[in-house]
Amino acid sequence: IGKHFSTTTHPEDVAKCREAGTKSVVNPGSVNKVLIRKPSIIAGEYHWVKWDFSLISHRDNDSPIGFLCIGTDVTVEKNVTEKLLEANRTLNTVIANTTDQIVILDPNLHILNSNYAASSNARRILQMQVEVNTPFLHYIPSEIKPIVSAMLEQALIGNSVSKEIDVTVKQELHSYMVRCSPLYTAQKKLSGITIIYSDITSLREANLKIEKQNSALKKIVRIQAHEMRAPVSNLLSIAHQNKSYDDQISEEERRVYFNAIGREAHRLDETIHRIIAEINQLNLSDEEWNSFQIES
Repeated sequence: IGKHFSTTTHPEDVAKCREAGTKSVVNPGSVNKVLIRKPSIIAGEYHWVKWDFSLISHRDNDSPIGFLCIGTDVTVEKNVTEKLLEANRTLNTVIANTTDQIVILDPNLHILNSNYAASSNARRILQMQVEVNTPFLHYIPSEIKPIVSAMLEQALIGNSVSKEIDVTVKQELHSYMVRCSPLYTAQKKLSGITIIYSDITSLREANLKIEKQNSALKKIVRIQAHEMRAPVSNLLSIAHQNKSYDDQISEEERRVYFNAIGREAHRLDETIHRIIAEINQLNLSDEEWNSFQIES
């Protein structure tokens, strides 16, 4: 074996072949497989050969007389396998580093695997360590357990479901978008459930802030359109009357105008304060404040 393979084979592979031959001698009738790599005629490339070693014995007295060595070129299969493994490693890297929390369950709803985000979240919020082969519902707070259980039941019968779920942990509200999907084998057999849950707490808070701001802006526009214009129009009208008919206005009429000016100015001042109060409710950042305008 050494003489045949040592001329073209790496020393480590030669050692593998010798070991396979030894096993064949120790266990007659066994087939011992060895996968070796050989340089290709193309620089930098290789081809792979799978060798099957078995002992050949004399048919009369079972004494060993040699080895049967069958070599099969498995380069294509090996390259395909390597590509699949690399794709799987890449996928695992993406899953491990995504901010989404991913958990894979078996059909009995026990944890098969979880990515870093899911494990970290359980430690941070629940003070629990995610362990393989433990029931997933063990990690779900009681207040939302019926909702999650119903989603898992749907996934077990082949339905993909998603739902926004709010949960309070230690007086802190957390919002999640939870997606449950059935996981199938190549033979279309249910092998488990994939659960992806994304923390949308910040997004929910941002949406609530936007809703409050929109409500306040609508109120400001309504005040501006219906309550501010009246005193402004009255003040302009009084100013026009005084300017146009100054020499025809008596002292008594002038006092009436002055009282009206004070009254309308007071109304305008109250309206401005209401608008300022509504603007303060917006909780605008400096950037938002700089871009904030009320159209005339």
